[in-house]
Amino acid sequence: MDLGTNPRMWPYEPSNSPLPLPPQPLVFTQQHLHWINAEHVESNSMSLEQIRDSVAGWKTDSGMSVDALLEQEGVVPMAERRPILLLGELANPRRLIDVNAGPLPIINVRIDDFCRTWTDTLDSRMMNPGVHHVTAARTPGWWESAHLGFATMPQIRQLMEHLEDGSRGKWKPG
Repeated sequence: MDLGTNPRMWPYEPSNSPLPLPPQPLVFTQQHLHWINAEHVESNSMSLEQIRDSVAGWKTDSGMSVDALLEQEGVVPMAERRPILLLGELANPRRLIDVNAGPLPIINVRIDDFCRTWTDTLDSRMMNPGVHHVTAARTPGWWESAHLGFATMPQIRQLMEHLEDGSRGKWKPG
């Protein structure tokens, strides 16, 4: 399926989370989805610096590196960004445009000893159609495919405020 390049035209509603989400790495901007041709990485584990350095050089479909694209957008490069695990709707391009997230590189990763637990019926007071509560848990022997975004601190704050329905909540930068 051709998923296109316009984030507003993403064919799946955010309320249909958890799936389907982007099948390959991309750089999200408010106007465009820049699909990335990721290089295969042969490693059992990587440091954050190694991941950032690797992703910075990956090329988009147009042949531009991720760092060059971020520079073109007038935002900080990969080296100055922090990772944020994007579970469910936060990896959906239509939700990111609603949140006004701004340029955000997103990669697909495998995380070992990690499990997502969908808890839609855990508390009936919090059940709403289209709202999917997810809990991330350390689970030895399990693994999940997930989306890892690379954001600035203001972007992370904005994403957390969205999850708290517009309130700052209890989130504080680490």
